[in-house]
Amino acid sequence: MDSIIRRTSRLKNKVLKSRLQNILHQATSNEDWNVSIMVMDQIVEHSNNYKDYLVIMKHLWKRLNLYKDRWRKIQKCLNIIEYLILSGNRNCRLEIEIKLMNI
Repeated sequence: MDSIIRRTSRLKNKVLKSRLQNILHQATSNEDWNVSIMVMDQIVEHSNNYKDYLVIMKHLWKRLNLYKDRWRKIQKCLNIIEYLILSGNRNCRLEIEIKLMNI
């Protein structure tokens, strides 16, 4: 029964969410493996669009405020933030610098 609920939830998310939101959700999931460079490159490409930049940063800050039992999501979020600092848009770097105390 749980697997059916999970599958319908995943299908609903794929249909209702934008491509960027699906990429972010996949990148900050609770799975055991780390975020691939290809996925992080896609996030960096989207960060050049202002609307997408807002979606990315909102998602990352939301993930950073999760409880400690979701440590994988927080770790993946920090990896993406590090990659955005190195390769991302200037706006991303500035916002991360401003909110550095929250991290």
